[in-house]
Amino acid sequence: MPRRILRTALLALALATTALAAPRTEISLNAGWRFHYGETPGAEAAAFDDSAWSRVAVPHTWNAQDGQDGVKNRAAVPGGLKGDYARGTGWYRRTLRADGAWAGRRVYLQFDAANRRAEVFLNGRFVGTHLGGHARFRFDVTAALRPDADNLLAVRVNNEDHGIAPHSADFTFFGGLYRDVSLLVTDAVQIDPMDHASPGVFLRQTNVTPERAEIHARVKLANHEAASAAITVAVSVLDADGKLVTSASAPATLAPGERGEVTVPLTIASPHLWQGRADPYLYTARIAVSAAGAVRDALTQPLGLRFFHVDPAKGFFLNGRYLDLRGASRHQDRIDKGWAISAADEREDMALIAEMGCTAIRVAHYQQSPLWYRLADEQGMVLWAEIPFVDEAVPTATFFNNALDQMRELIRQNYNHPSICFWGVGNETFDLGISFAEGIAKNGPIQERQIQALHALARAEDPSRLTTYASFHSEKDVTFALPGQPPVSARGEPQRFYTDTTAFNKYYGWYYGEPEDNAEFFDSLRTRYPTQAIGVSEYGAGGSIRQHEPDTYGRPGYARTPMESIRPRAFAKIHPEGYQAYYHEESWRVMKTRPYLWAKFIWNMFDFAVDWRDEGDHPGRNDKGMVTFDRKVRKDAFYFYKANWSAEPVLYLAARRFAERTEPVTEVKIYSNAPEVELLLNGRSLGKKPVGDDRIVRWPGVKLAPGENKIRAIAGSLADECVWRLVPPSAGR
Repeated sequence: MPRRILRTALLALALATTALAAPRTEISLNAGWRFHYGETPGAEAAAFDDSAWSRVAVPHTWNAQDGQDGVKNRAAVPGGLKGDYARGTGWYRRTLRADGAWAGRRVYLQFDAANRRAEVFLNGRFVGTHLGGHARFRFDVTAALRPDADNLLAVRVNNEDHGIAPHSADFTFFGGLYRDVSLLVTDAVQIDPMDHASPGVFLRQTNVTPERAEIHARVKLANHEAASAAITVAVSVLDADGKLVTSASAPATLAPGERGEVTVPLTIASPHLWQGRADPYLYTARIAVSAAGAVRDALTQPLGLRFFHVDPAKGFFLNGRYLDLRGASRHQDRIDKGWAISAADEREDMALIAEMGCTAIRVAHYQQSPLWYRLADEQGMVLWAEIPFVDEAVPTATFFNNALDQMRELIRQNYNHPSICFWGVGNETFDLGISFAEGIAKNGPIQERQIQALHALARAEDPSRLTTYASFHSEKDVTFALPGQPPVSARGEPQRFYTDTTAFNKYYGWYYGEPEDNAEFFDSLRTRYPTQAIGVSEYGAGGSIRQHEPDTYGRPGYARTPMESIRPRAFAKIHPEGYQAYYHEESWRVMKTRPYLWAKFIWNMFDFAVDWRDEGDHPGRNDKGMVTFDRKVRKDAFYFYKANWSAEPVLYLAARRFAERTEPVTEVKIYSNAPEVELLLNGRSLGKKPVGDDRIVRWPGVKLAPGENKIRAIAGSLADECVWRLVPPSAGR
């Protein structure tokens, strides 16, 4: 054997031996799948011939195209929040090799998500079913594996309704194995991996102050050996440099086949607190389980020490300091990928959110990937994490209990992430049988019972965090209608306050009213409910980077008549980027002066797929994002918020993409956090102006020359420029 090949083989053997000797090993199963869309009897059998099926890798979805392209035949899907994308069964098959070295160990199949019902088979043997489209799940396949042999893994995934939450929603339900799949190999004496696919470790911060932090590490255990096991559970806390800060241990004895748990108390003096974006300091907790003189299982978990509360009059406080929770909601899909996104995609999303200056993220409307919560920990983002109880509450035990299961999975799988401060129990809910528009005006007993139960469960599972709910109810008359449905004029009571905090999805200036109406709405709530913490869970407007119009609405001195609205029609084909920017300027003007609003979340950070929609410049899309669906273009509104929220120097010429103009006199608007800005037109200075508190500086009445006009802004070392072309009206678009 050539020496180079021998070295490679020995290295591979050493790596494999090291991996198997580790207390637990995770092996990726993302590659090597065969896929077929459609019901296929017998596809679970090992002898089934899948050679004609497509070769795919997971993450994978079968709706990457049809889930984002709009409805082709609207007559076939009348009314409601429905698309015409494929909702049915997809089959996945692959082989996996069981290593003989796994003898005496436990082997688990781990799926980070499958939407929305998954049935798993190994060697033709039914392993189990998971119902719910967003949480991790595991199956113990130790007994089903054939040692030292290839094993056939088959998964049947179906993205139809199945009577669970969400019954419907304003986003596409992408089907498939759209997150990672792996094999988890552990010792027979272990930290129990079967507690709702949680880590089996819960680091409860019972008392944290700048002087002292008390932590109770609750560790779930399992003994799969034939004899009793005398176990020691050791918990060590390491600082960010990997140095030991504190440690403690506790004993346990488990009979054969028994499960149990121990709690290990720890104390840290003068803790370095997790202070959000300002200082997202993370410790690491290492949990090791020993028996018979050897470490049998071990894992690490993030530990960010912090305390927080919400004051109904003053807002959110982290570690005793006021923190303005301002940010955006995030859907996880991407153009041409659906939910089957990569780790690089997730990191880019987080980087864009951080760049805009957000301090918080609403993780809407479902549990997202394990990586997403880890990135939030590292970036210091405060999170609202929620389950997909969206729109209708279905009056069945299956729906009710599965929603509780999804809440339990969300909490247990993500308990140790310091970024999460709020558990969201629902969004814009109403009873099945009431239209979405009618739901604005009504509460229903079914959805109220569901919210109460979810709140109670969250508080029992995790007393250290707060619950919240996103309501769309109103105290004043609004008129709302979906396409194809009659308008409904509603004056509904706010959703009853079952949760610790409440927030409202308000679209004044888009679906109804004007942006300044936010002031009356929220001040009225504050007056009527002075002890209730109230926030903004959604506000936003559509914006196309390809659609522009003269920004009359943005010019000083423009006055609307009492009967006139300047907003575009929400469901129309024209969503000017300039109006979206104006909407956010005016909305933020109201919100930033009201600290009692414990959070303010833009809807949405990114454009996203909604197959039933047909508006703006593209069917099948909600274009309220601050960034385009492909993440390539930051819209004008993005830079407005960046100038207001970020410490990074900002100088940005708004309306830059409105490049072809027919009006010779226009306004130049600039977003900046510099003290003053100089404007140049075709090389000629139009003077310097101070930047206002709203981070906007305007030059009204700028006269363009026929043809190309170079617009340039300068603020210290910063410069930005664009070109506008003045054409005769007959040549304009």
